[in-house]
Amino acid sequence: MNDDTMEAKVAVVILNWNGAEMLRRFLPSVVCNSAGVGIDVYVADNASTDNSLDILANEFPAVRTIVLEIMVLPMDITKRSRR
Repeated sequence: MNDDTMEAKVAVVILNWNGAEMLRRFLPSVVCNSAGVGIDVYVADNASTDNSLDILANEFPAVRTIVLEIMVLPMDITKRSRR
């Protein structure tokens, strides 16, 4: 590959938890300023219970969504770690 065919690649990753209204407020400028310049925009949603995922799917189709699952640990995990 020569230098003429290599394009810089940047990923913007935004962590979200119940930030639906904040996404509506700032994501338009992030999407607008990253369009067509080799920048991918991701929102990693940390198990939101608001309508963040719906907003991302319906209002920001160019943004890639990473859905993080809640990890439930056994209650006795602290007892095991003390041994």
